[in-house]
Amino acid sequence: MSSILKRIRSFLGGRRGGASAFSVAAIGRATIAHTKILACPECQAPGLFSSEERIRAGWPGSYVPPGDPREGKPVGGQCPNCSAARGPELTIDQGVVWKGHL
Repeated sequence: MSSILKRIRSFLGGRRGGASAFSVAAIGRATIAHTKILACPECQAPGLFSSEERIRAGWPGSYVPPGDPREGKPVGGQCPNCSAARGPELTIDQGVVWKGHL
């Protein structure tokens, strides 16, 4: 019998009045990764659509009006500013994080 099961049984057996309660430990695993979206290699336009004024002045193809559903989304495989082919987004794996809850 595992030591955890022994502890639970001894805890439950030691309670008076038939009450039963015990703590459960849970361990969870989460993977951390992020995507790095690079600027255009030709004109250095950002890889995301934006409604910022400096984007409108420097790279009008990457500008969208405020409230546009494309705002904050990647521009895709072709630069909207100079039509150059863009490289792929880089997905960078940061590892695994273990977390415990009592």
